[in-house]
Amino acid sequence: MSILDQEATFAQRSERLPLELSWSYRIATLNGRDMHALLFAGILAILSMNILNDLSGRPYWPITRAIDVGQEGNIATWFSSMLWLSAASMAFLSYRISTVKCIAPTIGWLLLSVLLFYAALDEGAEIHEYLGSTLVKFIAQTDGANGVTFFGLNWNEPFWFLVLGPLAVGGFITAIFYFKAYFPASNTSRILVLSGSLIVLIGALGIEALNSTLLQSLSPHHAIRHIMGLLEEGLEMAGAWMVSYGLLLQKQHLSSV
Repeated sequence: MSILDQEATFAQRSERLPLELSWSYRIATLNGRDMHALLFAGILAILSMNILNDLSGRPYWPITRAIDVGQEGNIATWFSSMLWLSAASMAFLSYRISTVKCIAPTIGWLLLSVLLFYAALDEGAEIHEYLGSTLVKFIAQTDGANGVTFFGLNWNEPFWFLVLGPLAVGGFITAIFYFKAYFPASNTSRILVLSGSLIVLIGALGIEALNSTLLQSLSPHHAIRHIMGLLEEGLEMAGAWMVSYGLLLQKQHLSSV
């Protein structure tokens, strides 16, 4: 079939299937803002489904297993990985744009994209939990059960943050100074990226610390545990979205230079 015949066939299909083509065209041509609007709607949908499922007493286990933000390897985890993958893509595009346009500095965008891609992998693979829990047992006193004594305090699982938490905080502070040259002063993108990163740290480290200390006596099925789980994952998702959207704005800024 020649190119002209193919174009004629496509035109005929366009007349017969305007609705389907319209939707497929809109999906295929989504811009960054539309994509992030869908991601934000996804966050609200997942959290809303979790709240409704908890209020109804979690009546059907397969649904709970699929959407529960406190579980691993489900839809909620997959969606969180997509948020970090979106952020990694925005950082990599900033690297490519700054490289092509010779806008210094550039290497930091590549390093950031690799770090965010790791965050996307870690969200599903739980690398930080396995690594941190293994390391803490080498430097802390084990109580013979599931807890450890660290800094004179008793901690129960999860206690990965005892080792990796200080590294994450130190890395965050270092990144503030390192990436200062990459963002224009008083730029909205910088505010979003910094605020989003801080929110992720509060959710990942702060809530985990509460679960491991003050809330350790509560049953995993206690209502407060469910509320804290929603708060933790909600903060992490919101923070990841803010980082991704901030990097989108930065990519657009570099494109306009």
